[in-house]
Amino acid sequence: MFSSADPIDAADLTQPPLRAALALWRRAAGGAALPLVGALDLAAIDRTLLPNLALVAGPADGHGRLFGLFMGSAAAIATGRDITGRFLDEVYPPALYDTAHRFLLAVAHGRAPVYEEFAAGPDAGRTVQAAWLGLPLAGPDGAVSRILLALDYRPSVPAVAAGVRVLQDRSRLHRHTVRPVRL
Repeated sequence: MFSSADPIDAADLTQPPLRAALALWRRAAGGAALPLVGALDLAAIDRTLLPNLALVAGPADGHGRLFGLFMGSAAAIATGRDITGRFLDEVYPPALYDTAHRFLLAVAHGRAPVYEEFAAGPDAGRTVQAAWLGLPLAGPDGAVSRILLALDYRPSVPAVAAGVRVLQDRSRLHRHTVRPVRL
């Protein structure tokens, strides 16, 4: 599932939204291995972090589909789509869905934070650099029932000029790394 077996140390996460989300996740866990879903209150999250978060439920049915519960505005603008209230396979272009699905399953099955870094766009010169941190949340039965995502997007100047968004049908991955996070 991981493209690199080498974990990234939590202290080496450089993106402010990812660091802040990890701190939030750790506080919600209160010393437990995983925080419970009920320990995370979106209304109480710092307003500067909220635009860079998304919350996914899943697998939502027996077919392994993932459902978007919330997507912050910065993430929706960078991707060009909003996942809130939709199954991810209805929103993501086919070329990118399988990669996102595998990442989210790695978070759920690993029951621990996972870091993903990629570049997506129509060509290598017009890309959006992205870093995601997937943070599992446990339901009452202890199984992972939600995944909190911290999302950081950095478009290249040509990508901004061309209006490139990550989830456009013509987007494809140009670089992709998935690593476990060492806490």
